[in-house]
Amino acid sequence: MSTEIQLAKNQVKLQNWAAELQTYNSSGMTVQQWCAENGISVKTYYYRMRKVREAMLSENRVVPIGTQQLSDKIEIASDDIRITLPAGCSAETLHMVLRVLKNVT
Repeated sequence: MSTEIQLAKNQVKLQNWAAELQTYNSSGMTVQQWCAENGISVKTYYYRMRKVREAMLSENRVVPIGTQQLSDKIEIASDDIRITLPAGCSAETLHMVLRVLKNVT
């Protein structure tokens, strides 16, 4: 399979996972509740979240969803912690927040 096709497939997969994460963030449910309702294991949810975060940081982008901006803010939630950042925040700021969250959770 050509590299371009594989990159496109990975981008689509990340877009779908990013959309799932946004759905969860707006659901008001715990990760366990949301995963049970959507037929996704908690382990799979966190794997996908990690991959989306890695893509965000490596591509220096806020959300890996093409050229559209869905919101004027970034919301990051983990259990009972919720952080809201402006959509235009720097990659360094986002990286720092994710690093702190990783150490907290």
